[in-house]
Amino acid sequence: MRTTCAALKADSSNVANQDAVVKALLEARDSGAIPGVYGRLGNLGAIDAKYDIAISTACQALNYIVVETTSDAQRCVELLRKRQLGVATFLILEKQRGLAGQMAEKVTIPEDVPRLFDLVSVSDQKLKLAFWYALRNTVVAADLEQASRIAYGSRDRRFARAVTLAGQLIAESGTMSGGGGKPRGGLIRLGNSAPHTAVADGRAAAKELAAAEQKLAAAEQQLRQARTDRDDAERALHAADSALVQLQLAAPKAAQVAAAKREEAAELQARLAQLQAAAEVGTEAAARLSELSQQLSKETAQLAKLRASCAGLQQKVQALQDKISNAGGEPLRRQKEKVASLQARQAEASAAATRKTVELKAAGKRLDKLNKEIAKSAAECEKLQADITAAVESLDALTVEAAGVQQQQQQQQQSRWVDRDR
Repeated sequence: MRTTCAALKADSSNVANQDAVVKALLEARDSGAIPGVYGRLGNLGAIDAKYDIAISTACQALNYIVVETTSDAQRCVELLRKRQLGVATFLILEKQRGLAGQMAEKVTIPEDVPRLFDLVSVSDQKLKLAFWYALRNTVVAADLEQASRIAYGSRDRRFARAVTLAGQLIAESGTMSGGGGKPRGGLIRLGNSAPHTAVADGRAAAKELAAAEQKLAAAEQQLRQARTDRDDAERALHAADSALVQLQLAAPKAAQVAAAKREEAAELQARLAQLQAAAEVGTEAAARLSELSQQLSKETAQLAKLRASCAGLQQKVQALQDKISNAGGEPLRRQKEKVASLQARQAEASAAATRKTVELKAAGKRLDKLNKEIAKSAAECEKLQADITAAVESLDALTVEAAGVQQQQQQQQQSRWVDRDR
């Protein structure tokens, strides 16, 4: 793309850079004064840069001005003389039409080297005739040895003129030229495509140049983006390489940790199997647990009956307390305290029985011990029941005694009233 753009820039600025002679003739062509002017021959074709020195050395006609007719050439000469611009050599195309047959002739070139004529690209095929006139069968050799073999050793004298890539020329007469200073070059356009400015309009060329520059700018932007992406990718690759190195360093340690964890997991698995086996309840143990549960249910029912009996006694005691709340004196108070103490002991026994029941439900292994404690608590409840019965009987006796005391007091009062009346 840069090469194309550079070529178009060179084409667009070529007119301004030409000498006064060529510039004046092209201006006359563009104005319509001399329409048959094509331009300088070297500007009408293009060749690969590899052959620049070879063609610039072998083709002196590249500086000729190509015109269509003899009349066009005459008007060009008059224009130059009138403006005193100097002289120029003109290549008249209508005079070269007799060479068309030779140009179209198929030939076999020695050692398959190229002809300069075949290497030139033109935009208008009629201009091919001008280059045939200037080049004919001049061939291009890689070096002087090959050029000498072709020019001097070939039986076909049509290829007696040969030039090397370095600019060493063997003429048809057999003379050889070359050496000296810097090889001659730059007399023709360079590139692989035909030039477009030879007969094209200047404005069209400017338009094409602008389009090419836009494409070039877009391509350069894509190139910059691609370079940025490449740099980002290289940085990411470097980071990935660093991470890979870290992973490779950490992998052995991680493998050791994983192996240790696997061993630990195996040990835990074995331990779990042991615990599961230990937690399983045997047939005998299950039967024993069922038997203990049944006994617990029976004892719980008996305890409930005892609680109900105690509740009835408590009601009777409360009723008796209500009856004697205003009688009895100190003996009665002591009996009340005794009853309250018995009731507290009964409550404590009931609470103890409840705790033992909960413990029996929570731990089957302690069931025998709890059953013994329940039995003990039941016996204690029976004892307490007997104590309560005795206390009630004592209370009844005290009540009777208190009634007797009251009756004696009433009799004594009545006796005192009788004595006073007397």
